[in-house]
Amino acid sequence: MTFGLYLMLNLVILLFFGLWIRRLVLRRLRPERILADLEREVQEVIQSLNNAGDQNISLIEDRIKSLKNLLNRADTQIDEMEARLRQIEDRRAESDEAHGGDEVAPSATEEEPTYTLQLQRPPERIGAGDGAEYIPANDVSDAIDDGVDRLDPRDQVRRLHSQGLSSELIANRTGVAIGEVELIISLGANRTRS
Repeated sequence: MTFGLYLMLNLVILLFFGLWIRRLVLRRLRPERILADLEREVQEVIQSLNNAGDQNISLIEDRIKSLKNLLNRADTQIDEMEARLRQIEDRRAESDEAHGGDEVAPSATEEEPTYTLQLQRPPERIGAGDGAEYIPANDVSDAIDDGVDRLDPRDQVRRLHSQGLSSELIANRTGVAIGEVELIISLGANRTRS
């Protein structure tokens, strides 16, 4: 009789446990609960997109400021060059007048200054069609030398991230938008976790 009692007690416990699990499952599968979870996830995605957009906008603003500074420096150098050229032309005109209109070769001691404006080369496009990739100019020659026609920017981003570079540096080196860089990095991190 004790075995029968023991069996009955186990059946009651299993029945109670089964009902408790069923209640939890039903509670989790309520439409309100599913909608609340879905809404929370959508809000998180929207927030992350807004953050990425804000970062991209601030990066663009910084680049516009640096471009304005470069243009101002270039304008200043152009003005200096034009003033210097006017001075040289005035000196030549004065020397021509002084020598009676005969053309005189410029003296060997007088050197005209040369002005150079050094700008970084923009990223170049590798490949053809919609699948073409942008690669910074210094990486383009490496890619061509290695015989690689097209480099995958996601692999570049992952490789540079594994080397410890920041998202902004990776974006500058690969020509990929900073938001896309952060997305590739976060997706790579999510893959390694699962």
